[in-house]
Amino acid sequence: QVHRGTLLPPSSPQKVAVKVQYPGVADSIESDLSNLSMLVTATGLAPPGLFLENVIRVGRDELKVECDYSREVVHHKRFQSLISSDPTLVKERFVVPKVIEEMCTDRILVTEYVPGGTIDKVVDLDQAERNRIGRAILRLTML
Repeated sequence: QVHRGTLLPPSSPQKVAVKVQYPGVADSIESDLSNLSMLVTATGLAPPGLFLENVIRVGRDELKVECDYSREVVHHKRFQSLISSDPTLVKERFVVPKVIEEMCTDRILVTEYVPGGTIDKVVDLDQAERNRIGRAILRLTML
């Protein structure tokens, strides 16, 4: 869950985005995947040839990474550094919000709030602008 918030430091209020992990989510991964594996095996829902153990293992690994907010802070800061050091992406107005580390925990991630748009709005723009956005996204993915 991501929420908007406002930090009220002594100087001036700062708008922030606050990502909060529900209590117990990280702890429930193992039992939830074990239950899923048991259910799929018992009901025969898995298609022939599916290596269920591998699917569960990869799912477990991915979910654990998703729940590791300390790791996310490290990667977020690295991505911010990469974007902000690329003149083309800066010119194209790509921004990665700054992490407010003193407010982060293992279960809470706080960044500055940066308003933006959604990619589905691009369809309403003229072709030249869609091309510009497409080139910028392509450059972003090639970093």
